[in-house]
Parts: sequence; C-alpha cells; structure tokens
Amino acid sequence: MLRQKGFTLIEVLIAIGIIVAISGVAGDTFFSVYRNYTKANLTLEAKQQGNSVLSLAEKSLRDALNVSTISSQVLQVTKRPNIYEEIGCVSGSASTNGYIYSKVGSASSPESKLTNDDLRSGVNVKNCVFSVDYVADKPTVKTLKIYFELTQSVSAPSRVEFQSSIPFELTLVLRNQ
Repeated sequence: MLRQKGFTLIEVLIAIGIIVAISGVAGDTFFSVYRNYTKANLTLEAKQQGNSVLSLAEKSLRDALNVSTISSQVLQVTKRPNIYEEIGCVSGSASTNGYIYSKVGSASSPESKLTNDDLRSGVNVKNCVFSVDYVADKPTVKTLKIYFELTQSVSAPSRVEFQSSIPFELTLVLRNQ
C-alpha cells in the first residue's frame, strides 16, 4: 500500500477555520484599542484646554479691582484704574466651533483665543455662563461662577469614539472688590 504525504481536506479546512477565528479576535482587539486611544486623546485635549482656561481666568481674577458681567457670556475685569480685561464666550454654529477668548484694553482690542477652535483638532465650547453675585450678609464680597462644556469639534465624525463632553466649573470668592 502506498502512503501519500500531505494534508487531508479536513485538516486544511480546520487550519483555515482556526486562522480565521484568530484573525477575527485580533482584528476586533486592534480596532477596540484604536477606538479607546482616539477617545482618550480627545478627552485629554479637552481637559487640558478647559483646565488651562480655568487657570488663566483664576489668575486674572484673583487680583482684580472689580469684576462684572456685561452679559451671561462676557465678563469685564478691572485690573487697575482704566485697565480692563474682557473674558467671553462665542457660541459656535453648525459649521464653526465656539471658543473662549480674552481681550485686554478697549473694545476694539484684538481677541486672544483661549481655546483651540480649529475644525480638525480643536474643541467646541457650549453652555458657557458667567455670573457674579454678592454674598449674603457681606455686601463687599462677590462670588464669581464660570461654567462651560467642551465637546468634540463640530466637524468630528459622529462615531462614538469621537464623542466627548466635559463640563468645567470654577467658583471664586472675590474679596478685594
């Protein structure tokens, strides 16, 4: 009887099945890691920008002579007599990102954007509100509240790994008003 060398059809089909199963698990794992990496990067970028805005605002507001709201989205800070800073939010639209800005000097001074509003790599500012209230029983003490949310850019894909919304809030008690 002749003995032939090689694999049977059953052995080849089993090997192909095992390779397909391993490839499917590896591919799913790769794409899951990629989605989580993308989401983590977007969240990190938003957190860095939000914390930077809050840090700059707090630094600017700590030594202010006076703080008042021009509107719920614009804050006027008196640094020294006749030296003003304006911190405000500009709402986005369906095709542009909202952003937070700072402006030192007069109303015609240029804005310095505190958040990145680039459509590819930036963030979108939503629900931005500034409020200044007097503390009960202390008419010379004010409480300032800043609230905003940073979301993915308006041009980001709608897939779940590109969706992110991070709220930021800061409350300061202003004593030297």
